[in-house]
Amino acid sequence: MPQNTIATTAENVLSAVEACLDSASAEALARLRAPAELQARIETLADQCTGGQLTEEEREEYETLVRLGNFIGILQSRARRRLGAGQAA
Repeated sequence: MPQNTIATTAENVLSAVEACLDSASAEALARLRAPAELQARIETLADQCTGGQLTEEEREEYETLVRLGNFIGILQSRARRRLGAGQAA
């Protein structure tokens, strides 16, 4: 799939999710944090990755967690932007 098509599709998905956010949902999303157990797992995998000690399965797990974290981070940014726009209105 061409890069511009991927970017357009991603933007369409993100915009659709953002449009679903009411104030309470946006606030909850903006505050969302990984549970302690998951955060510890991410840190363990990150350390192993830095040291070049990941198995193929661990690498897949880590890459998936990083992609999910990035996606959630973008959603949180959209939620904060939506909250900020609501406060300015």
